[in-house]
Amino acid sequence: MEKKKRGRPKKKIDIPVEVAVSDAPQIIPQTPLVTISLKANDEVLSSEGETIFDALCKLPKPKKIMGKGFLTVIEGKKRKDKLLMPVSLRRLFYNKYFLGIIAKNLAIGMK
Repeated sequence: MEKKKRGRPKKKIDIPVEVAVSDAPQIIPQTPLVTISLKANDEVLSSEGETIFDALCKLPKPKKIMGKGFLTVIEGKKRKDKLLMPVSLRRLFYNKYFLGIIAKNLAIGMK
């Protein structure tokens, strides 16, 4: 004697084996989200990236760092301007550790 199964019977779902290529979602390339410009020594250096850290890493190094600099970060509609003293300006180009600290401080200011 078989036991009677309780509950609703399971639905049978038919899954199509082949998926047309045209049905696949189209991937749209994203434009860079963050733009950074640095005005120092009568030069304007700029870079773009997906995050603030990426944009700072791509920023080209000026020939000589003397005097103050003005850093502008634009992320979508948000904008952050920061005046950098010569010591802070040199730290932008030391290594990735200092870039991470500066990127974190700029990201906090963007919120």
